[in-house]
Amino acid sequence: MKYYVFALKPAANAHEVVTSVLHRTDQDWTTTETRKLQFAHVGAAIVVRTNQEPIGIPCKSETVDFSNGQQLKILVVLPAQKRAREYRSAPAMRTRSEMIEYATALLAAHGAAIDTIDCKPADSVTLKKDKRIAVVSAMQVIATATITDSQSFGIAYDQGIGREKSLGFGMLLVKEF
Repeated sequence: MKYYVFALKPAANAHEVVTSVLHRTDQDWTTTETRKLQFAHVGAAIVVRTNQEPIGIPCKSETVDFSNGQQLKILVVLPAQKRAREYRSAPAMRTRSEMIEYATALLAAHGAAIDTIDCKPADSVTLKKDKRIAVVSAMQVIATATITDSQSFGIAYDQGIGREKSLGFGMLLVKEF
């Protein structure tokens, strides 16, 4: 599968920045089919990956094929907050060991057997809508893994993993080991 990757300057509302930049290309970015774009807060940038070439935005193209037994280094940013159990209650934060357990289960469900895994706090994500502001804490997970189901892992790479993907969580960044 072919993808296009580019980076944007970080902002308080990454979702709004990504959509406004893409809408300036006069292309259709809405779909009910497979997700056309993903983004993640990585270091001092918002990294965006799409399977549709953005017109007028400098980007790097990459072709990705996964195979069973392939070893990868994976970086993914996930929400550190647990899902709130009751309406309007403050969500509890995952501990480091809970985050490792959560990320291991997510990656295993998407065709990756974990060899090593670690996590560290990442910059929180802010979402502004009207006069409301939501702040979601984040954890950066770094793992080495072996692909056990290349089709499932390919879908996860294409669509992201976990929840809050529209806020910039769950995008898998990989390097071959």
